[in-house]
Amino acid sequence: ARQFLLSIYQSAKEWQKAIVMAQQMPDMTTQTEIAQYYCEIAEQMLMKSQLGDDLAKTLDLAILHNRQCVRATILRGDLYFRQNQIEKAIECWQKVELQNPIYLSLVAVKLNNAYNILGQNSIAVELLKNYLHRYSSLDILEAIIQSILQQNSHENYINIFRQIHDLIRMELDKNPSLLGLEKLFSVTLNDTENINTNSRGDIEIAKAIIQNYTRRLSRYRCLHCGFKARQFYWRCPACGKWETMPPRRTEEIDQNF
Repeated sequence: ARQFLLSIYQSAKEWQKAIVMAQQMPDMTTQTEIAQYYCEIAEQMLMKSQLGDDLAKTLDLAILHNRQCVRATILRGDLYFRQNQIEKAIECWQKVELQNPIYLSLVAVKLNNAYNILGQNSIAVELLKNYLHRYSSLDILEAIIQSILQQNSHENYINIFRQIHDLIRMELDKNPSLLGLEKLFSVTLNDTENINTNSRGDIEIAKAIIQNYTRRLSRYRCLHCGFKARQFYWRCPACGKWETMPPRRTEEIDQNF
């Protein structure tokens, strides 16, 4: 009966009740789950701009139940960012690498935006390149591309895209993928000086063919039940398991097996 009630509370997003119920059945719930309940409450508070001590305490409770709770670390960085404590936000998001580097893809854009506010785009580019070198990720690659575009907005348009082209090419040499190839084709089509009309047509056809496959390969997948989604979820919408959907595209996961 308690397990059924807990399931109802989760479906209804009544997280306080879920916490109370979970604590009454320690043999059937994990500290990871309880930490996620606190994170759900914290995320709701962030959405309502409730940025006071209660939010910080809620995140403390999440960490108390699971010291390796990456989500709590990310949310604390989000809180600092909303409070305009940019350096502290960056410090929090960088801790994700020590907890579980697979989740760096969730903070890559956040780090880029934070450094951009500080006027330190070049630091963002180097940091993200180091992450990409150690932990291959299409989302980190995309964040680097955006950072390069921001950093070089006043430079020659063609030179910028050649720099991006070389970056994608290097990543493809290290980790070949259709999703990466699609990005390479998109950038190549912007190099108007070194691509003739015939070559452009060929590349556009190849890109269109690849896109038919990458729409499926770009989804996230639950490792417990196989459910696929276009967006990342901390809790699988299909089976209800927590932290079973890595923030990596289907193609990236398959390459690691």
